[in-house]
Amino acid sequence: LMNLSVSVLRQKYRRYGEYMWYAALILLLIPVYLGFCDTASLPLLKYALLLGSLMGYCLLGLKIYFLDGRGPKELALFTGIFLLLGLGVVFSGTRALFSVFLLALGARDVPFSRIAKLCLCFFLGVLALNTLLVFAGVLEDTLIIRGEIWGRGNVRHTLGFGYPNTLALWGMAAVFAALLVFPRSFWGLALCLVFSQGLFALTDSKAACFSQLAALFLCLLLRFLGPKLEGKKWVPWVCGGLVALAAFGFVALSLLYREDSRIFELLNTIFSQRLGY
Repeated sequence: LMNLSVSVLRQKYRRYGEYMWYAALILLLIPVYLGFCDTASLPLLKYALLLGSLMGYCLLGLKIYFLDGRGPKELALFTGIFLLLGLGVVFSGTRALFSVFLLALGARDVPFSRIAKLCLCFFLGVLALNTLLVFAGVLEDTLIIRGEIWGRGNVRHTLGFGYPNTLALWGMAAVFAALLVFPRSFWGLALCLVFSQGLFALTDSKAACFSQLAALFLCLLLRFLGPKLEGKKWVPWVCGGLVALAAFGFVALSLLYREDSRIFELLNTIFSQRLGY
């Protein structure tokens, strides 16, 4: 009887599942955006953000358990994963991983192209909003001077995000979303390149700049080689291997890092002291 009722519920409300997922995404992104706010001094905002996050989790839970048409074994597996992630929230004090997994597992029947467009609009909207609030004097554009061999004296802007790298992260997310929306458009790639370099001039965040240039290069390759690589089973393995190789290379450089080496010191400067850290 319960299976029958769930089936009827799914058939009747399945079309709303996609919109529930979009609503949950926005509800979970808003606290991330307002992370620079001092919620301790604004208890109403703190509770409102917590309530919004709980609503987002409830929407995703309803979609996964009642509207996605998943079998008992799958739901049991998901329940175990959620319990483990819940323990992680309790011990770590952060809900980021829990939110990401819930969004990923709840994205069934949600078109990826629409997700990318929604994210692009949200990230660009956040950047535009902060820029307007800075010009209006509501938020402060804190300036930080980077002191290092490469980029000495560069002024790093925050546009109200509290730290330059946070601004760079939001801008990078906007660029990645744009590349997912327009992966093979020449003008789209050109605009993303201009935007990424403008963002670099504002923040002097080399990690974000390198990441965006790498993504632009891959999209440029896709534009020319995409048709030839479609359907090739080895492509995902090669891409995954390159990502793993890059991560291993960075870890190896960190382990081998020596302050008395000019080459390592140059690499450390290029990576914003990350090898030393």
